[in-house]
Amino acid sequence: MKKLLASLATLAGAAALVGLFIPFVQLKGMEDSAYQGWKVVIGCKESEGGISMKVLEFSFMNMLPFLLVLFGAGAASKKSTALLGVICFAGAAVLFYMAPQFIQLSDFMSLMGDPKDIFELAVGGKVAMYASGAGAVLSLLSMFVSE
Repeated sequence: MKKLLASLATLAGAAALVGLFIPFVQLKGMEDSAYQGWKVVIGCKESEGGISMKVLEFSFMNMLPFLLVLFGAGAASKKSTALLGVICFAGAAVLFYMAPQFIQLSDFMSLMGDPKDIFELAVGGKVAMYASGAGAVLSLLSMFVSE
């Protein structure tokens, strides 16, 4: 049972990493204006009518939860480091929830206002947040279940 819970926690970590490739954040009230997780992390440019402008910049704080998920998935699979897995997954879930606040806007986009007032979590952000929370719970349960 312990091995099953640890495997499920690792699988939850993999599900959280899916947030890199599906719409992660979107403009509030506009579902068709979503940005994938990798764009939120490393930044992106958009071109309109032959003019290309940088919209998002690199954000370390939006990269951190993905790194925590990787560490948590690795730590959850071992009996001695399951507590570290719980901490990493729980921290990642909180940081995924706060991801719209950590978006780094370009100079042009910063004229629109504060990122937390502009963006909200899309499907990918919610999947990553819930999967990280599930990984934390599964890692915690694996600590208390006998072989």
